Amino acid sequence: MSSPAFAARPALRRSHAFGTWSGEAGTFDPKSLASRLEAFGDWTIHAWTPQGLSAASFRADRTVVLHTWPERGIATLDVWSAADADAYIDAIARALGWTHRQRTHLDRGP
Repeated sequence: MSSPAFAARPALRRSHAFGTWSGEAGTFDPKSLASRLEAFGDWTIHAWTPQGLSAASFRADRTVVLHTWPERGIATLDVWSAADADAYIDAIARALGWTHRQRTHLDRGP
């Protein structure tokens, strides 16, 4: 039996974007990324050794997770939201300088 709080939650859509960015693969700077992501809310960022990072943003209307692999010049962006996240993904991709994007969507929830 589901709880009333769970039943009242809207259905979520998981939007996944895969992108590549321009520039040298090994020079993706965590400080630069953090400054570019500031416009999109508060982020928790973890830099990996020797390179790469993961970032997460949790808001009432969406959850966003970003992972980077600078040695390959790629990143993934996952957005869980009750609203359409396409414009949000496009804005982040532009801010990060992605040169190619592909996207998938997965609807889940009641």
